[in-house]
Amino acid sequence: MMINNQDNICSRCHIHTKLLETFKKCSRCSTKHCNQCWSELQISDDYKILIDILPKTHNSIAKRICSTYQRNRDVIGDTALLSAFISLQTCATDLEQLKYDLDHQRQHFETLQEKLTALRDAREALNILRYEHHQKQRQEQEHLEQQRRVLMIQKVADLRQFKHTQIANFQENYFQHLLDEEHKMKELFKKPKIL
Repeated sequence: MMINNQDNICSRCHIHTKLLETFKKCSRCSTKHCNQCWSELQISDDYKILIDILPKTHNSIAKRICSTYQRNRDVIGDTALLSAFISLQTCATDLEQLKYDLDHQRQHFETLQEKLTALRDAREALNILRYEHHQKQRQEQEHLEQQRRVLMIQKVADLRQFKHTQIANFQENYFQHLLDEEHKMKELFKKPKIL
């Protein structure tokens, strides 16, 4: 059984969502949206509808009042005006709700922006700390390498000194040995020969 992964992608935010999450379909264009995008689109669609309805309702109320006034009829008792006024009041409450929702969204996005700024600052600080730590490690390695070189130079100098002292001791011992041999040979020649 093949699963079409295209069914799990929101057409607005293009985020691949869970298989079990329900998608909403637009009745006009039949595009699929995730729950978050759907609620945002609903708010924006309602806002657009209200923006379209308010001027029309206001104009119809103004025209009806003018025509009722010109006919010398009671403006307060007109049922069409009353229904238009009630629809205008519902539009006003809907507009207040939309204003509240937009304020809430704005605050939400502002907090997200603040978090992103804090995250960016933290990332920059972390990068600076990483760079400083890397520099410190490099300096420590260079210092250790320099100490190792100095130690090796000191060991080589000590070995050379030891070699020179050994050679000097060997030469002195050999010279002493030659002197002893010469001394023995002289004594041997000094002894009278017995025949």
